[in-house]
Amino acid sequence: MLDYLNQSKIEPEKVGGGGLFSGNHRYIDLKDRDLRISSQADKDYFIYSNLSNLSDELIDEFENHELWKEIKTWRKGYVFISLLQNQSLNNNE
Repeated sequence: MLDYLNQSKIEPEKVGGGGLFSGNHRYIDLKDRDLRISSQADKDYFIYSNLSNLSDELIDEFENHELWKEIKTWRKGYVFISLLQNQSLNNNE
């Protein structure tokens, strides 16, 4: 996911993530930099997965395609990780 964000020129400050996808990724990414992903859903993008412990209300919001657009999804077995784009913000491309 971090490589995809970098290749797509999506700034980490514009990304939120649930559970293990939020916080400082310095030790996950193993690079000498602070790469922080917010836990808030009021960002341009959100990393959503069935591994995250999110409220039912937030999950329902993410599944509403008028509010969030799926940009990219990775799947392995029963696990998925999706990058969603917030459609309610005016600065989306």
